[in-house]
Amino acid sequence: MKSVVSRQQSLLANRLQSVMRLKYFISEPYPCSYLADRFERKYFTRISGHDPDGLIDLLAQHGFRRSRDILYTHACPTCCACVPVRIRVRDFSLSKSQIRTARRNSRLKRLIHPSEPTEIQYQLFRRYLKSRHKTGGMEGMTWKDYVEMVDGSVTRSSLIEYWLPAENSPAGKELVAVAHVDYLDNGLSMLYSFFDPDRSKLSLGTFMILDTVNLAKEMQLDYVYLGFWVPGSQKMSYKANFSALESLKFGKWSDIGDRASYDLMRNHPNGIGAQVRWNQKVSERKPALSHA
Repeated sequence: MKSVVSRQQSLLANRLQSVMRLKYFISEPYPCSYLADRFERKYFTRISGHDPDGLIDLLAQHGFRRSRDILYTHACPTCCACVPVRIRVRDFSLSKSQIRTARRNSRLKRLIHPSEPTEIQYQLFRRYLKSRHKTGGMEGMTWKDYVEMVDGSVTRSSLIEYWLPAENSPAGKELVAVAHVDYLDNGLSMLYSFFDPDRSKLSLGTFMILDTVNLAKEMQLDYVYLGFWVPGSQKMSYKANFSALESLKFGKWSDIGDRASYDLMRNHPNGIGAQVRWNQKVSERKPALSHA
Protein backbone atom coordinates (compact mmCIF):
# COMPACT_ATOMS: atom_id res chain seq x y z
CA MET A 1 0.00 0.00 0.00
CA LYS A 2 2.81 2.40 0.89
CA SER A 3 4.49 1.75 -2.45
CA VAL A 4 1.25 2.58 -4.30
CA VAL A 5 0.86 5.83 -2.33
CA SER A 6 4.51 6.65 -2.97
CA ARG A 7 4.08 6.16 -6.71
CA GLN A 8 0.97 8.35 -6.71
CA GLN A 9 2.80 11.09 -4.82
CA SER A 10 5.74 10.88 -7.20
CA LEU A 11 3.42 11.07 -10.21
CA LEU A 12 1.65 14.11 -8.78
CA ALA A 13 4.96 15.79 -7.97
CA ASN A 14 6.15 15.28 -11.54
CA ARG A 15 2.92 16.68 -12.92
CA LEU A 16 3.11 19.71 -10.67
CA GLN A 17 6.64 20.35 -11.85
CA SER A 18 5.43 20.14 -15.45
CA VAL A 19 2.61 22.61 -14.73
CA MET A 20 5.13 25.01 -13.20
CA ARG A 21 7.17 25.00 -16.40
CA LEU A 22 4.23 25.93 -18.62
CA LYS A 23 3.83 29.47 -19.89
CA TYR A 24 0.43 31.05 -19.29
CA PHE A 25 -1.23 33.82 -21.28
CA ILE A 26 -4.30 36.05 -21.07
CA SER A 27 -6.19 36.88 -24.24
CA GLU A 28 -7.45 40.31 -25.23
CA PRO A 29 -11.14 40.95 -24.38
CA TYR A 30 -13.65 39.96 -27.07
CA PRO A 31 -17.47 39.65 -27.18
CA CYS A 32 -18.72 36.92 -24.87
CA SER A 33 -19.88 33.72 -26.54
CA TYR A 34 -22.57 33.10 -23.93
CA LEU A 35 -23.94 36.36 -22.51
CA ALA A 36 -24.95 39.43 -24.49
CA ASP A 37 -23.30 42.79 -23.80
CA ARG A 38 -20.35 41.18 -22.02
CA PHE A 39 -16.75 40.59 -22.90
CA GLU A 40 -14.63 37.57 -22.09
CA ARG A 41 -10.93 36.87 -21.71
CA LYS A 42 -9.25 33.49 -21.55
CA TYR A 43 -6.38 32.42 -19.32
CA PHE A 44 -4.62 29.66 -21.21
CA THR A 45 -1.55 27.55 -21.86
CA ARG A 46 -0.42 25.17 -24.57
CA ILE A 47 -0.05 21.45 -23.97
CA SER A 48 3.62 20.54 -24.04
CA GLY A 49 6.15 18.23 -22.43
CA HIS A 50 6.54 14.47 -22.20
CA ASP A 51 3.31 13.90 -20.23
CA PRO A 52 0.51 15.81 -21.99
CA ASP A 53 -2.18 13.53 -20.56
CA GLY A 54 -0.93 14.27 -17.06
CA LEU A 55 -1.13 18.02 -17.66
CA ILE A 56 -4.64 17.73 -19.10
CA ASP A 57 -5.72 15.60 -16.16
CA LEU A 58 -4.27 17.88 -13.48
CA LEU A 59 -5.54 21.13 -14.95
CA ALA A 60 -8.98 19.63 -15.65
CA GLN A 61 -9.20 18.95 -11.93
CA HIS A 62 -8.77 22.69 -11.42
CA GLY A 63 -11.37 23.94 -13.85
CA PHE A 64 -9.44 24.12 -17.10
CA ARG A 65 -10.96 23.03 -20.40
CA ARG A 66 -9.19 21.57 -23.44
CA SER A 67 -9.63 22.85 -27.00
CA ARG A 68 -7.21 21.32 -29.49
CA ASP A 69 -3.76 21.80 -27.90
CA ILE A 70 -4.92 24.61 -25.60
CA LEU A 71 -5.96 24.34 -21.95
CA TYR A 72 -7.95 27.34 -20.78
CA THR A 73 -10.21 28.85 -18.17
CA HIS A 74 -11.77 32.32 -18.03
CA ALA A 75 -10.17 35.59 -16.92
CA CYS A 76 -13.08 37.95 -17.46
CA PRO A 77 -12.50 41.27 -15.61
CA THR A 78 -16.09 41.91 -14.49
CA CYS A 79 -17.80 38.51 -14.61
CA CYS A 80 -17.24 35.02 -13.26
CA ALA A 81 -20.42 33.45 -14.59
CA CYS A 82 -18.66 30.43 -16.18
CA VAL A 83 -18.82 27.64 -13.60
CA PRO A 84 -16.83 24.40 -14.09
CA VAL A 85 -19.18 21.46 -13.44
CA ARG A 86 -18.98 17.68 -13.35
CA ILE A 87 -21.38 14.81 -12.65
CA ARG A 88 -20.67 12.49 -9.73
CA VAL A 89 -21.27 9.18 -11.49
CA ARG A 90 -21.91 6.94 -8.48
CA ASP A 91 -24.71 9.22 -7.20
CA PHE A 92 -26.30 10.05 -10.53
CA SER A 93 -29.96 9.26 -11.11
CA LEU A 94 -32.18 9.99 -14.09
CA SER A 95 -35.08 12.40 -13.98
CA LYS A 96 -38.41 11.40 -15.50
CA SER A 97 -37.69 13.35 -18.68
CA GLN A 98 -34.22 11.79 -18.95
CA ILE A 99 -35.75 8.32 -18.62
CA ARG A 100 -37.99 9.18 -21.57
CA THR A 101 -34.97 10.45 -23.52
CA ALA A 102 -33.09 7.21 -22.87
CA ARG A 103 -36.09 5.18 -24.06
CA ARG A 104 -36.49 7.25 -27.23
CA ASN A 105 -32.87 6.50 -28.11
CA SER A 106 -32.79 2.83 -27.13
CA ARG A 107 -32.22 1.79 -30.76
CA LEU A 108 -28.99 3.80 -31.06
CA LYS A 109 -25.76 1.86 -31.23
CA ARG A 110 -22.64 3.30 -29.64
CA LEU A 111 -19.33 2.86 -31.47
CA ILE A 112 -16.09 4.12 -29.91
CA HIS A 113 -13.24 5.08 -32.23
CA PRO A 114 -9.81 6.68 -31.85
CA SER A 115 -9.82 10.44 -32.44
CA GLU A 116 -9.45 10.10 -36.18
CA PRO A 117 -11.95 12.17 -38.18
CA THR A 118 -14.05 10.79 -41.01
CA GLU A 119 -15.87 12.45 -43.87
CA ILE A 120 -19.27 11.27 -42.63
CA GLN A 121 -18.58 12.84 -39.22
CA TYR A 122 -17.60 16.09 -40.86
CA GLN A 123 -20.75 16.23 -43.00
CA LEU A 124 -22.88 15.79 -39.87
CA PHE A 125 -20.75 18.41 -38.11
CA ARG A 126 -21.35 20.90 -40.95
CA ARG A 127 -25.12 20.35 -40.83
CA TYR A 128 -25.07 20.88 -37.06
CA LEU A 129 -23.08 24.12 -37.33
CA LYS A 130 -25.35 25.54 -40.04
CA SER A 131 -28.36 24.88 -37.83
CA ARG A 132 -26.98 25.78 -34.38
CA HIS A 133 -24.10 28.20 -35.00
CA LYS A 134 -25.23 30.36 -37.93
CA THR A 135 -23.69 33.54 -36.50
CA GLY A 136 -20.86 32.07 -34.43
CA GLY A 137 -17.19 31.78 -35.23
CA MET A 138 -17.49 28.03 -35.79
CA GLU A 139 -19.87 28.19 -38.73
CA GLY A 140 -17.09 28.47 -41.30
CA MET A 141 -15.00 25.58 -40.00
CA THR A 142 -13.37 23.61 -42.81
CA TRP A 143 -12.37 19.95 -42.99
CA LYS A 144 -8.88 20.98 -41.85
CA ASP A 145 -10.36 22.82 -38.86
CA TYR A 146 -12.38 19.75 -37.90
CA VAL A 147 -9.32 17.50 -38.19
CA GLU A 148 -7.37 19.82 -35.89
CA MET A 149 -10.26 20.01 -33.43
CA VAL A 150 -10.56 16.25 -32.90
CA ASP A 151 -6.86 15.39 -33.31
CA GLY A 152 -5.99 12.83 -30.64
CA SER A 153 -2.24 12.77 -31.13
CA VAL A 154 -1.49 14.64 -27.90
CA THR A 155 -4.03 13.08 -25.56
CA ARG A 156 -6.08 10.07 -24.60
CA SER A 157 -9.34 10.74 -26.42
CA SER A 158 -12.05 9.10 -28.51
CA LEU A 159 -14.80 9.97 -30.92
CA ILE A 160 -17.98 8.22 -29.86
CA GLU A 161 -20.44 7.69 -32.71
CA TYR A 162 -24.15 6.96 -32.35
CA TRP A 163 -25.81 5.13 -35.22
CA LEU A 164 -29.50 4.64 -35.88
CA PRO A 165 -30.78 1.70 -37.97
CA ALA A 166 -32.12 3.04 -41.28
CA GLU A 167 -33.69 0.82 -43.90
CA ASN A 168 -33.54 3.55 -46.57
CA SER A 169 -29.79 4.01 -46.14
CA PRO A 170 -27.34 2.03 -48.34
CA ALA A 171 -25.36 1.18 -45.21
CA GLY A 172 -28.48 0.13 -43.30
CA LYS A 173 -27.71 2.69 -40.61
CA GLU A 174 -27.33 6.43 -40.18
CA LEU A 175 -24.87 8.46 -38.10
CA VAL A 176 -26.95 10.81 -35.94
CA ALA A 177 -24.59 12.02 -33.19
CA VAL A 178 -20.91 12.22 -32.21
CA ALA A 179 -19.22 13.02 -28.89
CA HIS A 180 -15.54 13.94 -28.51
CA VAL A 181 -14.28 12.71 -25.13
CA ASP A 182 -11.00 12.88 -23.19
CA TYR A 183 -10.03 10.09 -20.77
CA LEU A 184 -8.90 11.42 -17.39
CA ASP A 185 -7.56 9.46 -14.46
CA ASN A 186 -10.86 9.76 -12.58
CA GLY A 187 -13.39 10.42 -15.30
CA LEU A 188 -14.42 11.35 -18.80
CA SER A 189 -14.33 14.92 -20.09
CA MET A 190 -16.89 15.80 -22.75
CA LEU A 191 -15.14 18.27 -25.03
CA TYR A 192 -17.70 18.73 -27.77
CA SER A 193 -20.71 16.97 -29.22
CA PHE A 194 -22.86 17.43 -32.29
CA PHE A 195 -25.90 15.73 -33.75
CA ASP A 196 -28.46 15.64 -36.53
CA PRO A 197 -30.35 18.96 -36.21
CA ASP A 198 -33.40 17.41 -37.90
CA ARG A 199 -33.87 15.00 -35.01
CA SER A 200 -34.49 17.48 -32.22
CA LYS A 201 -37.27 15.32 -30.75
CA LEU A 202 -34.67 12.72 -29.77
CA SER A 203 -32.85 15.16 -27.42
CA LEU A 204 -29.56 13.74 -28.65
CA GLY A 205 -27.43 16.25 -26.73
CA THR A 206 -28.93 15.12 -23.43
CA PHE A 207 -28.75 11.49 -24.48
CA MET A 208 -25.02 11.68 -25.19
CA ILE A 209 -24.38 12.97 -21.66
CA LEU A 210 -26.51 10.17 -20.21
CA ASP A 211 -24.65 7.60 -22.26
CA THR A 212 -21.27 9.06 -21.28
CA VAL A 213 -22.31 8.62 -17.64
CA ASN A 214 -23.13 4.99 -18.49
CA LEU A 215 -19.74 4.60 -20.15
CA ALA A 216 -18.00 6.06 -17.09
CA LYS A 217 -19.84 3.52 -14.93
CA GLU A 218 -18.71 0.71 -17.23
CA MET A 219 -15.13 1.95 -16.92
CA GLN A 220 -15.47 2.38 -13.13
CA LEU A 221 -14.68 6.08 -13.31
CA ASP A 222 -15.98 8.63 -10.84
CA TYR A 223 -16.89 11.71 -12.87
CA VAL A 224 -18.12 13.10 -16.16
CA TYR A 225 -16.78 16.61 -16.74
CA LEU A 226 -19.17 18.90 -18.64
CA GLY A 227 -16.98 21.97 -18.95
CA PHE A 228 -18.57 25.29 -18.03
CA TRP A 229 -22.14 25.88 -16.96
CA VAL A 230 -23.16 29.50 -17.57
CA PRO A 231 -26.24 30.63 -15.61
CA GLY A 232 -28.26 32.98 -17.79
CA SER A 233 -27.05 31.45 -21.05
CA GLN A 234 -29.86 29.57 -22.78
CA LYS A 235 -27.55 27.34 -24.79
CA MET A 236 -25.63 26.29 -21.66
CA SER A 237 -28.62 25.92 -19.32
CA TYR A 238 -29.05 22.18 -20.04
CA LYS A 239 -26.02 21.34 -17.89
CA ALA A 240 -27.92 22.28 -14.73
CA ASN A 241 -30.55 19.59 -15.44
CA PHE A 242 -28.37 16.69 -14.30
CA SER A 243 -28.37 15.26 -10.80
CA ALA A 244 -25.27 14.73 -8.64
CA LEU A 245 -23.76 17.86 -10.16
CA GLU A 246 -20.67 19.43 -8.61
CA SER A 247 -19.11 22.84 -9.23
CA LEU A 248 -15.62 24.12 -8.50
CA LYS A 249 -15.63 26.54 -5.58
CA PHE A 250 -12.58 28.01 -3.87
CA GLY A 251 -10.42 25.45 -5.66
CA LYS A 252 -12.52 22.51 -4.38
CA TRP A 253 -15.29 20.49 -5.98
CA SER A 254 -18.53 20.37 -4.02
CA ASP A 255 -22.26 19.86 -4.63
CA ILE A 256 -23.62 22.65 -6.78
CA GLY A 257 -26.55 23.25 -4.44
CA ASP A 258 -29.33 25.65 -5.34
CA ARG A 259 -28.94 26.51 -9.01
CA ALA A 260 -30.98 29.69 -8.57
CA SER A 261 -28.45 31.05 -6.07
CA TYR A 262 -25.82 31.69 -8.77
CA ASP A 263 -26.24 35.42 -9.31
CA LEU A 264 -24.71 36.67 -12.55
CA MET A 265 -24.23 40.14 -11.13
CA ARG A 266 -21.76 38.86 -8.57
CA ASN A 267 -18.56 36.91 -8.90
CA HIS A 268 -19.00 33.21 -8.55
CA PRO A 269 -16.79 32.09 -5.59
CA ASN A 270 -14.66 30.02 -7.95
CA GLY A 271 -13.54 33.09 -9.87
CA ILE A 272 -10.58 33.48 -12.17
CA GLY A 273 -8.58 34.89 -9.27
CA ALA A 274 -8.59 31.50 -7.58
CA GLN A 275 -7.42 29.83 -10.79
CA VAL A 276 -4.62 32.32 -11.38
CA ARG A 277 -3.47 32.15 -7.77
CA TRP A 278 -3.47 28.36 -7.95
CA ASN A 279 -1.08 28.46 -10.90
CA GLN A 280 1.13 31.11 -9.35
CA LYS A 281 1.47 29.19 -6.11
CA VAL A 282 1.55 25.67 -7.48
CA SER A 283 5.25 25.40 -6.64
CA GLU A 284 4.38 25.82 -2.95
CA ARG A 285 2.21 22.72 -2.91
CA LYS A 286 3.57 19.63 -1.26
CA PRO A 287 3.75 16.54 -3.51
CA ALA A 288 1.74 14.54 -0.98
CA LEU A 289 -1.37 16.68 -1.51
CA SER A 290 -4.17 15.16 -3.54
CA HIS A 291 -5.27 16.97 -6.69
CA ALA A 292 -8.82 15.59 -6.62
